[in-house]
Formats: sequence, C-alpha cells, structure tokens
Amino acid sequence: MEIQLANRVDAEKVFVTFKNVDGSGSITVNDPVCYAVDGNSADGVGALYPAAVSFKNWAGIADSTVPINGFGRAQSWGYRDSIKVSNEITSITITSGDGLHLVVGSVGLSSVGGSTLSYLNLPYAIAMQTLTLSQGQTYIKGMLRVGP
Repeated sequence: MEIQLANRVDAEKVFVTFKNVDGSGSITVNDPVCYAVDGNSADGVGALYPAAVSFKNWAGIADSTVPINGFGRAQSWGYRDSIKVSNEITSITITSGDGLHLVVGSVGLSSVGGSTLSYLNLPYAIAMQTLTLSQGQTYIKGMLRVGP
C-alpha cells in the first residue's frame, strides 16, 4: 500500500498493488479493478475487471494499463480526475455528489442501479462534476472511497 500524504499541491491518495489475472486482456488505465475472490488467483494480489462475485473485493481504479500477468497499482482512496463511467440505460445525467457504483457487465462505474447492483448499496466513488452521458463510456472526476 502506498499513501501519498497531503501537501499544498495534491490531495491525499491511497494506492494498492495488483496483478492482472483477468483472462480477457489488459486492464486499462482509469478502469475499475476488483481482487479475485476464488480459485488460484485469490491471493490478495490477483485482480480482474468487476464481476458480481468480486464487488466485495473492490481494489480501486487502475493507475496505468496493465497487461495479463503484469503488476500495477490501483488508486483506492482520494481525488481522481479520471474515472471511467458507463451508461446503463439510454441516457443518464450524473450530478456532482452522486454515488458511483460498480455494475454487472460494465467496465465503468454508474450512478444507476446502486440499490440492486452494488454491494450494500454503498458508492465506490462520489462524482465531483455533472455530466450527461447518452451512450457508451466516458470519464469523470471524483472522490474514491476505500470501499464498502
């Protein structure tokens, strides 16, 4: 774990190490990452893209692109100026202050579906800007939480 302490220029941030064990390819910078919860990769370092079973093991947002079996770090707490968000319906407006949740089948956080799709209905990040998303994925700035 790496902790960047507050100074006059940057806010505090917390980073954790992970190994990409997601068989689908590289984990891309600014994408959400969860630790593996079963199998040989469930060692506290192996991580993959979010799946319903792994929501409880939220690691954070990838700080760089990490190839399969490569090591990287994820930011798990603090301000981040680029968090991937995903549209889960035809059009949504994410408002500053909205909670952002992991969503099954999506590589990105969303303000929609938290009560049914996010572990304990707790947000993984808080949006720090307002953004209308009509389709697909884009990026938003926000405050990451240590996790539920």
